[in-house]
Amino acid sequence: MAAHFEADFAAFGSPQQFLQQPVSSPTPPSIPDSFALDENKLSAADPEKKELYLFQWLSSLERDLRKADKDTVKAAQANLEKTLLKYLTIGTPKPTRPIRQLIARCFVVIYSTGDTRTLFDTLAATQAVVAKKVEDPAVRIAAIHSVGVISETHGGKLLSLFPETASSFTKIMKNAKEAEIALRYETTMALTKALRGAGRGATEVMIKDFLKIAKNGLADKVPLIRTASAELMEAIYKHTSHPPPLKTDEYETVLAPAAKALDGSNYPVRRAVASLIATILGLSQSPPPVAKTPAKKPGKPGAAPETTTGAPAQEQYILTVEEMLSVLSSLCLKGTTREMRIGVIEAYAATFKRSGIRFVETNYALIVKNIVDLASHPKMTTTLNDTLLIRELAGFILREVVGKMLTETGQANAVKELGKGWLRKWPAVLATDVAPSEFALVCVLNELAALLVDLGPAAVSQQEAIVDPLVTLLAHPSRAVNVALAWCLRCLCTASPNFLPKMISKLTSLLQKESGHGHLNGDKPDLLERFIGYGNVLEALISVVPKHNLFVSFESMATVFGLCTQLLKSASGSKDLRAMAAQAQVAWTLIGSLMCLGPNFVKIHISQLLLIWKNVFPKPSPKESGAGSAPPPPKTDLEWNYILVSRGSALAALHSFLVHNIKDLASSSDVAKRIVVSLNNTLSFLPTLPAVYPQSSQSGTDPTLAITPQKLTQSEHLLRKRLFQCYAALPPATYETTFSILLRATMDAFAPDPDKTPAGPPGAGAAHGAGPGVEGSIVTSFLKGLEADVANGTGAEDRGIGRAFVKDTDVQKIENLLDQQTMDSLESDPHLIYITAPASTTTIHTDSTSHRTELIYTRPLSPPASTGQVDAAIELFALLVPLQNAQVQETTMEQMIRLAKYVGGRVSPARKRAVEVNVIVAVIGVLKYAMVKKGGLASGKVGVTIRDLVEDLLTGPDAVLRALASETLGRLCRVVGSVGFVNPLVQNLVDQVVKNRDPDCRAGAALALGCIHSYVGGMAASSHLKTIVGILHSLASDPHPLVHTWALHSLWLTIESAGLMYGPYVNSSLSVIAKLFMTDSHEPTAALANVPGGDTNQEVYPAFGRILHALVGVVGPELQSSTKVRDLCFSLYNELKNDDDPFAVVEAIRCIQHFILFAPKHVDIASLMPFLQMHLGTGDYYTQVYLLRKASVTCLYQLSRRDAGAVLASSVGNQLEEQLFALLDTEVDGMVRDEIKDVLGEVLTFVAPGRPS
Repeated sequence: MAAHFEADFAAFGSPQQFLQQPVSSPTPPSIPDSFALDENKLSAADPEKKELYLFQWLSSLERDLRKADKDTVKAAQANLEKTLLKYLTIGTPKPTRPIRQLIARCFVVIYSTGDTRTLFDTLAATQAVVAKKVEDPAVRIAAIHSVGVISETHGGKLLSLFPETASSFTKIMKNAKEAEIALRYETTMALTKALRGAGRGATEVMIKDFLKIAKNGLADKVPLIRTASAELMEAIYKHTSHPPPLKTDEYETVLAPAAKALDGSNYPVRRAVASLIATILGLSQSPPPVAKTPAKKPGKPGAAPETTTGAPAQEQYILTVEEMLSVLSSLCLKGTTREMRIGVIEAYAATFKRSGIRFVETNYALIVKNIVDLASHPKMTTTLNDTLLIRELAGFILREVVGKMLTETGQANAVKELGKGWLRKWPAVLATDVAPSEFALVCVLNELAALLVDLGPAAVSQQEAIVDPLVTLLAHPSRAVNVALAWCLRCLCTASPNFLPKMISKLTSLLQKESGHGHLNGDKPDLLERFIGYGNVLEALISVVPKHNLFVSFESMATVFGLCTQLLKSASGSKDLRAMAAQAQVAWTLIGSLMCLGPNFVKIHISQLLLIWKNVFPKPSPKESGAGSAPPPPKTDLEWNYILVSRGSALAALHSFLVHNIKDLASSSDVAKRIVVSLNNTLSFLPTLPAVYPQSSQSGTDPTLAITPQKLTQSEHLLRKRLFQCYAALPPATYETTFSILLRATMDAFAPDPDKTPAGPPGAGAAHGAGPGVEGSIVTSFLKGLEADVANGTGAEDRGIGRAFVKDTDVQKIENLLDQQTMDSLESDPHLIYITAPASTTTIHTDSTSHRTELIYTRPLSPPASTGQVDAAIELFALLVPLQNAQVQETTMEQMIRLAKYVGGRVSPARKRAVEVNVIVAVIGVLKYAMVKKGGLASGKVGVTIRDLVEDLLTGPDAVLRALASETLGRLCRVVGSVGFVNPLVQNLVDQVVKNRDPDCRAGAALALGCIHSYVGGMAASSHLKTIVGILHSLASDPHPLVHTWALHSLWLTIESAGLMYGPYVNSSLSVIAKLFMTDSHEPTAALANVPGGDTNQEVYPAFGRILHALVGVVGPELQSSTKVRDLCFSLYNELKNDDDPFAVVEAIRCIQHFILFAPKHVDIASLMPFLQMHLGTGDYYTQVYLLRKASVTCLYQLSRRDAGAVLASSVGNQLEEQLFALLDTEVDGMVRDEIKDVLGEVLTFVAPGRPS
């Protein structure tokens, strides 16, 4: 990364030139003390401290070299070269990763600032070490690394040495063993760097060998080697004379190894492969190379030169845009795993970002066609999960990549293209026309909705292109298209409310027309689906009215309510069960949306609504509940369908009423009691549901008329979900008498008892947690990485490990889909159409008196009905348990233990894990409510039971369950708080670490110690701090990657929570981190960290950064006086800043923010500014890491607030303002945009008094 920095910014000169003009001095240059190494002191140091001493000297040497002028460097250059070469090639002290990187960077700075006459000799001497076999492999690896770094910056001056470099590296790669991961990785990376600096010296034979190395590496089992090989191949195509492919099939052949490398990949591999694919495809948009023609004899004097016919080569590209996009879509279609498809989508993103705004806007129609065709391809839509996955991936490209790159003019043109190019093509008019598929229409409608929100009132200018096609789509038979259309029309009316009254009137008329004159007929399912579709669209439009109530009259809403009551009356008097279900569904859907109008409208109809709800939810008769002498007659599939749909829709309306009117109407004791009666009746109705639903009575006639057991099961899931949501929205005190029944019902939903589960035909028992595929029916969506996203409304403090794993990259939205078991969609719960706003309004103050508002687009998604039922059950369970007495809590937790630890033949491993996750997520929710004093743990036995529940999970092999168990113990100790509970628990964890050598057990215990300290707090856990720190220091030095990674995370949690009380341990922790920096077992290339399918060291260096950041925060202002601590902190920061891992660089930027706060005099702004500017750029795909860009802007804001003049003087090429304005045009995060504006404001405030014009 340092070499990148030197190469990118060498053209701008030294930033010091902007601070002051150099003044000639007759006195000899003053040589800094760091230019001479005290070798006696180094020799006298302990063996363990020699590496640290050399590391700190090299770090200070690099800092002083970057500040020194040419004369100063030249005066000490000979001795420095000799010293650096010496410690590069001897084995004592060992040239570990940071030492070799520092030596290489020092060489680069020396030859960039000083004399280059000895550059040839230095590189040749280093090459000699590479070529010969050395006993210590670390020496050879150090030499390899140095050759690569030096060649990257200065290789263009020494092209004569490149053949020797290429020969040595090629020979090493041919002879390297598979287990020599460090050697293979460093050689590949060094070759990549050498090509960046001296690639034009590579011959065709060399390039052929390089390509072979890269292709073999892309097929390697180790992800680290795949990442390096992708970068090597990219360097070959960017920096050598190797010609690009010339045909589409050649591109597919070249990129095939890269696409295969995505299988089983991690994020660094996907990032590198995406960059490689974008680079190679970028070459296709350039003129083809001119073929070399043999030299001809000169013609006669005065003869005219030969001319060629046809278009000039400059006007032709190797591939057309369609062909280039077809290569990408072909790679995605060939992907067989989720990692491969997501990796190709990231390649799409990299390609478009590198191509620029002009390319995207010019070729928008082609891009949309390619993406939409991909989302509609039969291979991508084989299952519902696949369909929803590719829809999300396509939506990511269209919205988060292409959509965010469009200018306002581009957005308007995009709306026109989507309307005329796609929506108008449905339905097909002529026999030769091809109508867009439902998959295509959903993608187009989702993107159109976002564009309409982006444009706001300006969308009116494109009404001719979209309004009529949208109205035509009302007749589309697909439910997914209808829901997407409803959302799109809602966004249109939100941005441009002028359309609202006309659209509401039209939809109301359509519903009145369809419901009258006997049009609804159960034998015509298409008419019923269209009728339901009208209701979905109208509910979406009504939900806009509260924001734009001046555009819609009260009478029109009263008309809609009258239509609802009429539909309910028609349903109750009809004998056509299908039509009755459709009428009830539409009526309750509209009532639910009318509840959004608030108390002023609802209070007029509240008595009528309560009466209707009472009739819809009757109390089950003794015969229905099984209390009668004879069993009730079995119901048909049509009867069950009507019951489930009508009651589920009524509950959705009731939930909307509670959400929008809870404070004004539902809190009334009379209203709440009457609502609870309806809910209790529904709760009593649940046990009457059959374990196995009947087969469709019309399955043999028309398949479209069939009501399958799976469809009925889905309706039941929605019914249960709505019921749990309604109870959770009410004050618990209103339904205390049903607590025990509700607890049993919720546990049956997320942790069904296998012993009580009835057996049935395949798929029949999914509603009750039985049968094949049961794992999918009891999976929760609350699991987000290593965190439980449950009970968020409580406001409980979150101090768990999940914060360390937030990888907020530009592609994080699709990275999150990798581990998502069930895919979300809006059609899974159309109730969200009127519950969720399409855009949140943000007020941005432009000055002290004026402000403007921005709409931030959000599209709601819901998990499948079965998952939604589990989520709602967990939320209600978490709310109720803290309110119970001791006996109920103890019984409930004991039952949870039995279910989570159930062992039997009826439980598959997948089902067992699903139940374990659900149980522990529910317990975390309970503890969150207890933390905010909304209930509590009624007895000490409850806490002991929870501890016993998570003990086995803490030491198991599942990383997710380990993290959840650690968080549970932390929150539990916070809630219980007694010394008699916490002390034995901590001692037990310490004993596990000491006595148990199993990595899983040690890692779990380490993380649990950190979580306990984090949640209990520094004051309450002060007695354990010394023990915890000692254990974590020991575990952090463990060679196993799993143990030391989790120990480092835990140490960070401990330091953060201890605060100033951690002061006595700062020096020891810094020493441990510095020592681990020099340890081979903690390097990314460590053998144990690169076992296929095993644990890696990917999180080690970011963890170092987080710990350093926390330690600097503990030291605080004393950092100015603590020279040794400060120097070591700066040395560690400098290494993190130059790391290849962008997440480690982010932590380094956070560290420098603490340095600016606590030791501003020691921060070199002149060297910091170019580094920050490098990460604000948009050319390199590595700078597209959003978190890195965000951290750089935040640091720049902090600097500008402190000293705007120094920021301007140190900026590279005086281009800071232009860079910030360019970033402002493309940045989508509101907070980052505000910080950019603040930086520009600080700069303007500084400049304006002196240069007002």
